[in-house]
Amino acid sequence: MLSLSLIVRFFILLLLVAPLTHYAQDSTLHRVGFQAGINRMDFQIGFNYKFDHTTVKPIASIEFGVNRTIFQHRFFPRFTLGIEYCLLKVGKLQFGPQLCYSYSLLKVNQSSSHINQYNEVYGGLYLCLGGKVQFKTVLLTGWQNERYFSTYLEKMNGANTLGFTANLVVSYAF
Repeated sequence: MLSLSLIVRFFILLLLVAPLTHYAQDSTLHRVGFQAGINRMDFQIGFNYKFDHTTVKPIASIEFGVNRTIFQHRFFPRFTLGIEYCLLKVGKLQFGPQLCYSYSLLKVNQSSSHINQYNEVYGGLYLCLGGKVQFKTVLLTGWQNERYFSTYLEKMNGANTLGFTANLVVSYAF
């Protein structure tokens, strides 16, 4: 199985190399946006950034879980790095595959000093519509790993499962 550090290095390399790839026709460079989505753990809202001047587009986002952060008063951040490839561009419509790695952490309860960590490696498809203001939908699935402290074993333990995420994004190019 691939180690987590190898996966993270791969995504960092893609983010560094992507701006050097062949340039698209439009003049927009940077895109910032607001996104809302759902995954196995919570509803997520946050902000994202995309370098939108090549066919290979690096993306980054920071989100937080709505239920756990707002209603349960337990901060639940999620950080994502990824890359998407514009496979098809027809007018203002874009479509293609997307890969991403997400990391989140959560203190499950006040009585515990341990923090659960979640690693997610997902692949899937995206669909964008628009110019300067763009609407995007993303559907991804893949591997999810949870690292937690086992009170029975008295050490960190892990569990792997199939995960998913679906996002709606509104972004602006400048």
